[in-house]
Amino acid sequence: MPYSIRMATLGDVPALTALIEASVRRLSIGYYTPRQIESALQYVFGVDTQLISDGTYYVAEAEGQLVGCGGWSKRSTLFGGDQTKAAEDPLLDPAQHPGRIRAFFVLPQWARRGIGRAIIHFCEKAAYEAGFRQLELAATLPGEPLYRGLGYLADEHFALTFPNGERLPLIRMHKDLTAAVRTSSYMTQIPHRRLALIDLGTNTFHLLIVEMPAVAGDKPLTLLRTKAGVRLGEGGISQGIIAPEAYARALHTLAGFKEEIELHEVKEIRATATSAMRVTRNGPDLVRDIFEQTGIQVDVIPGEREAELICAGVRQAVDLGADPSLIMDIGGGSVEFIVANHSTIFWKQSFEIGAQRLLDLFFPDPSGIFPAAAVEAEQEYLSSVLTPLVEAVHRYKPVSLVGASGSFDSLADMQLGRLRTESELPPCTELEVGSFQASHRHLLSGNHEQRLALPGILPMRADMLVVASVLIDFVLGISEITRIRTSAYALKEGLLAEMLAA
Repeated sequence: MPYSIRMATLGDVPALTALIEASVRRLSIGYYTPRQIESALQYVFGVDTQLISDGTYYVAEAEGQLVGCGGWSKRSTLFGGDQTKAAEDPLLDPAQHPGRIRAFFVLPQWARRGIGRAIIHFCEKAAYEAGFRQLELAATLPGEPLYRGLGYLADEHFALTFPNGERLPLIRMHKDLTAAVRTSSYMTQIPHRRLALIDLGTNTFHLLIVEMPAVAGDKPLTLLRTKAGVRLGEGGISQGIIAPEAYARALHTLAGFKEEIELHEVKEIRATATSAMRVTRNGPDLVRDIFEQTGIQVDVIPGEREAELICAGVRQAVDLGADPSLIMDIGGGSVEFIVANHSTIFWKQSFEIGAQRLLDLFFPDPSGIFPAAAVEAEQEYLSSVLTPLVEAVHRYKPVSLVGASGSFDSLADMQLGRLRTESELPPCTELEVGSFQASHRHLLSGNHEQRLALPGILPMRADMLVVASVLIDFVLGISEITRIRTSAYALKEGLLAEMLAA
């Protein structure tokens, strides 16, 4: 059923009050407790008639019924209805202060139909034309995904304390309208071309959502970059099967990705899968079930193609220069090695010796202790399996190592002394060789619990990082490399680069 958007009037207040109550009571379930919901309606959520008087509040209407509402403000109040105001609400100076995004609510039966996005479009355009170049808002927990999908960035999590003692968690967010106008087409209402790129790795599933540029040569706008630790190879990859628990985790994660894709109104999806689905007997079954449950068609790619895409992605993050570098991506099922510079791939090969396989082979001790004999056994195994790599290193003499995997991100986090979120990762990080060697010693010397206590360790990688660090140490040992860099970009960014160049 179509809807239209118009400016709200004071005559809409009774219908708006009913709409807000229905929206909050239904759409907040699972995010807030019943007592939090009722307290919020009593003390905060309601109609702010100042917005209506200012002409900055909009309603969505379908067949005479109000189905959504929201607005922007040129005044200092950040959130709340008339019941929260005890004094005059002063005007903001657009040259010094951000405008406000205010009071967005949608009838439950009309949720996820693009109403919130459409109203925000009106608000952002009007605020920009009024001179505001920044917008700020206080998001509820159920509302945060919408704003995040529209490019709003979280500044802080805080809680509002009501007079009855109940506390309501909120998120302060902001958006730079200048950047949005420059990189997005919403001001002219040209349809977006949004693309979702999914990398289904053996350890981690990655999702990247971008808005493709309207002009050739411009950069895409990143809307979402997220990942989930799925451990698809755990408990089965060495036996050639995806274990039931891992299989279920994969489907659950893809269902979550599909929700994000729909929220961002993406029409084009490119999904690739690597070692775990490439070599397991039930990998094709998982591909089929993903399509049946989500509509996402997964392309299972060979190792050589994986290596090419990783190299293309790394080149977007790291200045390789004219001299050869060794690119290394440690997955759970396979490891890709590429010798390349900024323009040429000299050699590439994928080896089915990923971190989960190495764990299964050399790290069976449940105590989490990795004895010297296991280190020696892994090194001997690598010497026999990686003969082609040794020959390529001796032939091309790479001057640096570029790591493009979660293991390298973890080592960089250990160097920094804290875990970084996906959004915090810069495209390229220098990993000092001395820092790697110190981390390598710490990883080998402790048990599982001691590794968990190391600053920067992601729990999922506490054991896997041990065998990965032995592999990295082996690579350094067969080369004369003295510089290590990490790349936050890999396969999915390589696929995006190819699409932009096409």
